[in-house]
Amino acid sequence: MKSLTILFAGTEPGHNFDKVFDGKSSFDLCCNWTRSLKSSEKTVILTGKKATEEVKKAIAGNDYFSIISKDEWTNSDIAGAVAEETSK
Repeated sequence: MKSLTILFAGTEPGHNFDKVFDGKSSFDLCCNWTRSLKSSEKTVILTGKKATEEVKKAIAGNDYFSIISKDEWTNSDIAGAVAEETSK
């Protein structure tokens, strides 16, 4: 059975985008990890609007990822985003 991977990138750009791990950021490493999951057919990245541009730069040209951004995230928002993505 194929699954969907959810990655929460935070609401603010920050150190998660700093290239400190042999030229890669912790965000890059997380994205690479999600790509390695054989059962995952897609990764949805939940992020804040302030961090959206950094996320877009990090995944540029890669159709495996999709982005959903909001100013703030609640548990209900996250559950709703997951439900919407799984219904597609």
